[in-house]
Formats: sequence, structure tokens, C-alpha cells
Amino acid sequence: MATSNHDEFPGEVAQPYVGPEGGSSYFGTLLDSATDYAIIATDEHGLITTWNSGACNVLGWSEDEALGQSAAMIFTPEDRASGAHDQEMVRARQNGRAIDERWHIKKDGTRFWASGVLMPVRSEPGGFLKILRDLTETKHQRMAAEQASDRADRLLTEQGVQTKTLETLLSTGVRIASELDLDKLLQTVTDAGVELTGAQFGAFFYNTTDESGGKYMLYTLSGAQRSQFENFGMPRATQVFAPTFRGEGIIRSDDILADPRYGKNTPHSGMPKGHLPVRSYLAVPVYSRTREVIGGLFFGHSDPAVFKKPHEDLVTGIAAQAAIAVDNARLFRDTRRLNDTLEARVAERTAERDRIWRLSTDMMLVASFDGTIESINPAWTDLLGWQQDELIGRRFFDFVHPEDREATSKEAENLAAGLRTERFENRYRMKSGNYVWVSWIAFPEGEFIHAIGRDVSAEKAAQAELATAH
Repeated sequence: MATSNHDEFPGEVAQPYVGPEGGSSYFGTLLDSATDYAIIATDEHGLITTWNSGACNVLGWSEDEALGQSAAMIFTPEDRASGAHDQEMVRARQNGRAIDERWHIKKDGTRFWASGVLMPVRSEPGGFLKILRDLTETKHQRMAAEQASDRADRLLTEQGVQTKTLETLLSTGVRIASELDLDKLLQTVTDAGVELTGAQFGAFFYNTTDESGGKYMLYTLSGAQRSQFENFGMPRATQVFAPTFRGEGIIRSDDILADPRYGKNTPHSGMPKGHLPVRSYLAVPVYSRTREVIGGLFFGHSDPAVFKKPHEDLVTGIAAQAAIAVDNARLFRDTRRLNDTLEARVAERTAERDRIWRLSTDMMLVASFDGTIESINPAWTDLLGWQQDELIGRRFFDFVHPEDREATSKEAENLAAGLRTERFENRYRMKSGNYVWVSWIAFPEGEFIHAIGRDVSAEKAAQAELATAH
């Protein structure tokens, strides 16, 4: 059953995990529905016991080939030689999870960049759970964005406008990296494109088509009012627009009115009457990580020859950044939808809900809006050291760092007003007297706050160290 790749990892064959009541059909269905994620369970020695369909898709080995083999087989030879797999298990045991991005290897020997998290399984017989996502395209897009930005910086330095450009690029990158609202994200990108290029107006058109293949949805505008476009239909697959939506590359024209592709389509044979005047024209496709054309960024100016090669490179850079952020926003949206579905399923299976509550390494909380703790899961004791009877009935504000109490109080007020908390960070006091950073997701339901907190102390320390280094 084992291939030559597996012969490097001899050992006792691990047995597949069998769920509660002798069956695993429910969890098997959930695992196999995650076709873009490799979900792998191992025993305490790192031998594979569960291999979902996503692992087959991402890594190439079938379930029969993978079961019983060491999970080290998905690491590159140099990482195997350095003991990266064993080190990852040690970190997971010590910290409750091990998160990293690195190159991994498929059955056919090809390498791919992936983001992974490894978590220890608390229940018998123990072991680990690993979730892996292929981010190779995202890695390439990041590299392309950095290269495009570097090229533009070099060219713009010669023109003496580097400082302002760098400030815009930096602020745009920071804003879109943390933005999960698709509307706000694309508006930020469009605004930045107008500022970087000196365009009079810019737009992002979403790549959707009707049955005739000719409809594109106007998503964001900058430098113009949406009312200025309402009298015109959506742009069709004309010779000017179509190459962008097909992903054929960048179009930059010093005078679009003189471009040989312009004016070839009826009924207008050019821009409709009343359209904003355009001479200089710049259009850049925006791709997803799967190379699907999400849409296009379009910029215009009434004067000719406004856009130069540096502007082309800059817009290419922010388009690459936008693609990564759009993927993240889509993933967040899909994850929320999946979570909504899972919540409905979990509600029907109280026993499984309780099991998750007991075994999760994340802190789970039910509290009144005044901060009184009603219920907590065992992760609180694991992370903070406090026993359950030391926390129930007390207000969680009592355990928050004094510098964070005001912000925590305001967040609780927002929850009481019916708002959700997508990400809120504060420090909690351990029984030892030390503090840990916790990142919260919370929502109000009925008379209570329901929240999930994750220890982000390591990330905070890394950020602080990086800031000091710079």
C-alpha cells in the first residue's frame, strides 16, 4: 500500500478514529465537505488516523495510502531533516496550537505554500488535528505585488514623488489587510488607485455576466457620483472592456478616443452621450487566488497622456493586494455561512456541542451584559489557571487589565445594543498574576453575551519584537 515516499517513515500503523457511539458519519460528512482544506488527524506519535477528501485533493495521496503513515511525509525533505514535524507537535502541546506558513510537498513531489494549524486532541486516545490550506497562488500574488511596488518606487523616485506614494501604498495595504467587508475593501482600493495615478475618477467593475455574456456590475466609484453612471447600462464586452474581464492583461492608452479598439460596437460606437469625458485610460484585471478574474480596476482622465508606466505598476501592485484581501473577505463570508450552518447542526446534537465546549482550546464564555460570568469552558482554567467556581458569578471586568477595562466596557455596551464583535483584543489576568492577550469574537443572543476567545500573546510578542527591530 505504501509508496516510496512512505518508506521513509516506518512505524506502527495507526488505527482510524471512530467517533461517538461507534460511528463517525456526522463528522465524516463535515470533514469531507471541506474540499479545499486538508484536515488530518494523527495519534500522539504523528501517525495519520484521519485523512479527509480535502487532503486527497490538496496533497494527492488517497486515504488508503495516507492512513498509518507519518504526517511528516507532507513536509519538504529539508524540513523533515530538521525535525520540523516533531517541533510542530511540541509547540502544539506547549501552546495549545502551532500555526505557521511554509512550503509543503505533494505525492508527486511538487511543492506548495500552505497555512496550517496543528492542535492537540484532549480526548482519548489523544493525538493531534491538523488543518492545512493551499495558499500558493496567494504567495505568488504577494510576491508580484511586492515586485510591482518596488519597480514603481524606483521609477517614481526618479520623478521625486516617492514619499507620498509610499505613504499611500502603506496606508492602503494596512487598511485592506484587516478589512473583511467587501464593499469597504474595494472602495479603499479604488480610492487609492485614483490617488496614486492622478486619475479624475476610478471604478471597480465586478465580473458578472448575464445569459448573453455581456453584463458587468459597477461596484465602487471614486472621484465621481454613481448618479453619473445610472443613465448608462453596464459596460458590455466591447473591444475596449472585454480584454480586462477576460484577464488578458493591462490596457493603458494615452488617448482612448484614438485607440483602434475604440468605437467598434453599436449602438453608441463609443462612449454614450453625457458620459464623463475620458482621454487617458488605464484598466487592470483583478484575479482571485485560483486565477479567476474577479473584475477590473478602471481609471480615466479628460486630458491625454496622464498615465505612465509607474502608474501601471502601482495599480498592478494594489490590484494584487486587493486580490488577496478579496479572497480573505470571501473566506470570512463563507466561514460565517459555514458557522451558521454548523451552529444549526450542533443545536440538533447537544452531546456534540457539549463535547466541543469541553475540549476546545479556545476560551468560551456566556455572560450577562453587565459582565457577570454565567458559564465558561475548561479552556479558561487551562489558559488562566482559575477554577470554574472562582469565576462563575463574578464580573469578567475583574480579570481584565486595568488599561483595557474602559475599552472592554464600551465593547460590552455595543453588544448590549445588539452589535456583534468581530475582533476585540484585551488582556486577562492569570491566577499567577501575569496577563495574556486574548482576541474575542462575540455576539448578543437573548439576555446574554456569547463569546469565543483565542490566546494571541505569541502574535503580540512577535509584533512587538518586529516593531523594536525596525
